[in-house]
Amino acid sequence: MAEHEQTLSAAVRQRFALYAGLDGPVEDSPWRVLCDSALADLTRRLRPGLDPESAANLPRLADAAAAMAYHRYCLLGAGGGYGSLTVGEVSLSGGLEGRVADAARLEYQALRSASELLAPRGFAFGGVGDYVG
Repeated sequence: MAEHEQTLSAAVRQRFALYAGLDGPVEDSPWRVLCDSALADLTRRLRPGLDPESAANLPRLADAAAAMAYHRYCLLGAGGGYGSLTVGEVSLSGGLEGRVADAARLEYQALRSASELLAPRGFAFGGVGDYVG
């Protein structure tokens, strides 16, 4: 099915599964609740009269809602992670904190990409380079 023929909710679940590295579909998993919740939150922020299912709007809105759901997934600790791992001469370090930070950046960029589709949320005051979310 082409993306423009796909529903917004299906596109959100598909992108979330990709971000989270899930093998199976999200439709029958507990993670569907995260996807549906993120999409509902995003839908409440849409500009009045905007068609979220249009071919022009669906990709950016699906990316934004999926990134929101993925960020929540990571915050819940479901994204896994490790403190450090050494196998032979190879050593990896990192953890859930880095994954949550990456998910937050993904969410920020996806929302920024969809910002013209969203109604203003009010005023924000900050300096250049401040993250005001």
